[in-house]
Parts: sequence; C-alpha cells; structure tokens
Amino acid sequence: VEAMPGLVYLALVPGLLAFTLQILGQRRVEAVEASIIYTLEPLFAALFSNLTLGETLDMLQAIGALLILASTLLVALGEASIAKEEKDLARYHPPLNNTINAQCRRSPCSPQY
Repeated sequence: VEAMPGLVYLALVPGLLAFTLQILGQRRVEAVEASIIYTLEPLFAALFSNLTLGETLDMLQAIGALLILASTLLVALGEASIAKEEKDLARYHPPLNNTINAQCRRSPCSPQY
C-alpha cells in the first residue's frame, strides 16, 4: 500500500511523457518516415537493454533484428524511388489543372458540362 503512489507515478508519467513526445514528433515528419522510425523501435529497445542491462540477443532474435533492418531499408529505398518518379513526372507532365488554367488565360473559358 505504501508503494502505490510510486507505482502509479511510474505507470502514468513515463507512459504519458513518451506518448506526448511521440505525438509531437509525428507532427514534424511525414507518415512514411514516422512508420520507419516506429518499425525500428524494437531494435532500439534491444540496443538500450544491452547497453544499460547487459542483455544479449540469441541467434533467432538477431535474425529477427536483421529482418527488421532489411525491411526498413527496403521501405526507405522504395519511398525514395517513388518520390524521384513523382518528381520526374511533375517535371515532364504538368498537372491537368495548370494546363487548363493556362488555356483559360489565353482565351475565355466556359465550363464543359
């Protein structure tokens, strides 16, 4: 019973602080970047548990960590490739609205129904 205030504090404060910082951080990055960061969370937990508590990974856990790293790298590379394609498309193929707006500036436009 004496430990109850300390337990409540440990249950609420670190959780609320982490959740609040997570929400604030998500506002500053794109959704894909946030998902990549959160995918790496188990690896950071393993790293910090090794550094602070001296825990080690067994072979299966190490393989899992490598799979997480590989999948994160593939997602990041795929997103970079998609962003490059979108940039190239935007450069060589202007959006339809811009084309229509340019035509309307040269001659009167009426909506087509």
